[in-house]
Amino acid sequence: MLHAFRKVKTDQKNNLNTKNNCHSDCLKFFTTRFHSFISYLELIRLTIRAISLKIAINNTFQDYYLQDCEAKQVLTGERRIKLLETIENKQFISVSQLSEIFKVHETTIRRDLDELESQGLVVRIHGGVVPASIKQDEPVFEDRATEKITEKIRIGKYAAKFINSGEAVILDSGTTTLQIAKTLNEMSHLQDVTIITNDVNIASVLRSNRTITTIVTGGTLFHDSYMLNGQIANESLQQFSVDKAFIATPALNIEKGLTHFNELLITTKRNMIAAAAKKIVVTDHTKIGRRALYTFLPINKIDLLITDDQTDIKLIEEMYKNGIKRIESI
Repeated sequence: MLHAFRKVKTDQKNNLNTKNNCHSDCLKFFTTRFHSFISYLELIRLTIRAISLKIAINNTFQDYYLQDCEAKQVLTGERRIKLLETIENKQFISVSQLSEIFKVHETTIRRDLDELESQGLVVRIHGGVVPASIKQDEPVFEDRATEKITEKIRIGKYAAKFINSGEAVILDSGTTTLQIAKTLNEMSHLQDVTIITNDVNIASVLRSNRTITTIVTGGTLFHDSYMLNGQIANESLQQFSVDKAFIATPALNIEKGLTHFNELLITTKRNMIAAAAKKIVVTDHTKIGRRALYTFLPINKIDLLITDDQTDIKLIEEMYKNGIKRIESI
């Protein structure tokens, strides 16, 4: 009986141990699951925080990027304004010079110039850039011959009065100087006058005038203007020393002086000017205040400007301030 009692006790103890073990296993299971759940929640929290942080960083970066873009746009706009001012002041400047002035790469300057050109503010030419306001070409002779013809005739008649008997005179190629030649044919009192010209039309007009000796410079004929130019014309002009030269121009800049769009014609005009004791410019009012690329006679070297009475008085005053010696508006 005692043995049976002990066995019951032992069974009860074993059952208790089994129950305790079960409770312990359950506790461990739920503890492990709880910790896993907590870890999962922490992972979710960290993920949400990371996403929020990423969104905040993206927003900050986007704001910074937009601000940076806006700043760059402002800097680019300011640079282009100053770029245009520089081009206007210089009248001609190269890309490399602009790159050096503004401390940016030449590629950046070219992009700026492309934008300014698309807006019609500058003109890209070989070797650099010029303001769009600079005259780039000249009408053909037929168009120029009829343009402002009344003013040109009046200027020609007045200018011819400055030619005296016994003088040697250069008549530059041009539609206004052509009117001087036509007036000379009406001035029968003139004797022993020598006219040197690089203009086929002027020579043709004077061909029958027996009181005038006409010398044609020779040179290459420009078919659109009946002008003779080039090496032969230049070498010919270098041999002369004359009393007066009547010079034509497509553009008289009130600061720079006489300017021309075509560099090939500049040397001949300079040789005419160098040969003359007195430099007389004949041009109508539409040419005054214009600019072309190449300067060939500074304004303070002009002895006399003969123009029409429609020339703006303010331009006349500015030219006097800049050193021109005399202006006749007729």
